[in-house]
Amino acid sequence: MSNYNEKNIFINVIYELLNGESFNNDLGRIIQLKLLRNTIWQWTGRNGKYDGCKIWSEKAYNLFKQNDNKKNLNLVHEHIIPIKLLLNEIINLKTKEQISLFLDKANGACILREEDSILNKNGYRSNMPENLKDKSILNYTLEDEFARYINSGIKLVNTETEELIF
Repeated sequence: MSNYNEKNIFINVIYELLNGESFNNDLGRIIQLKLLRNTIWQWTGRNGKYDGCKIWSEKAYNLFKQNDNKKNLNLVHEHIIPIKLLLNEIINLKTKEQISLFLDKANGACILREEDSILNKNGYRSNMPENLKDKSILNYTLEDEFARYINSGIKLVNTETEELIF
């Protein structure tokens, strides 16, 4: 399946989840949020939770490449923009064009557990930096998307080019 077709399937599924009549009551909203959360997880892990993931911290990527035993590396797959914020944003999208732009911003990254602890210690477990609090994810720049990592001193690598992102 081509990336274009795959993305269109996700767009259509999310659009149906956002506009389905079955979600117009309390139970329906709970189910809707669970389905949207799972759909975001599927999207951000579509290339692989670890192998195939396109964005890694520099430290995690170097360790991964050097180590034959991939199982005990203390890796974490996490959302570049916290899932809580992704869910808060996705629920308000109205068009397929907005959903497409949203999916472009919803990505996963592989980092070391110790780097995840740094993010958490800095208050970024489920938050972005304060200056982005009122900004729509749809309007994030590349620097905005990676602000948690930049502010925490975590360098990220694009594994397709093996170049630093920030």
